[in-house]
Amino acid sequence: MAEGAGSLETQAILDRLTSNEVRLGEAISAVSQSYMTLEMRVRALEAKEQSNEVIRAREDERDKALYDRLGRMEEQIKETRVEIKVIKSAGTRALWIVGSAALSGITIFVVKAVLT
Repeated sequence: MAEGAGSLETQAILDRLTSNEVRLGEAISAVSQSYMTLEMRVRALEAKEQSNEVIRAREDERDKALYDRLGRMEEQIKETRVEIKVIKSAGTRALWIVGSAALSGITIFVVKAVLT
């Protein structure tokens, strides 16, 4: 009987080891699946990051071009304002000359009319 009891104990130990082996196999499979899933997610994130870097580089270049263009436009506006001031000044002088000539003409006409 002792041999029968020993055999039962051995069988129970073997059954537990087999059960543990199955559970460990399942755990390893689950960990392996999680690892593969995480690895795929990391690769997707890396690809997304590279894509974002390209997008950021494009936006930086676009912004630089826009700022350069804006700077040129502001310079052109300043030059145009200077030109407008010059034209305005010349127009004012011309108006004074025409006004003075007209006033002088009227004055001469009135003085001639009074003297004759």
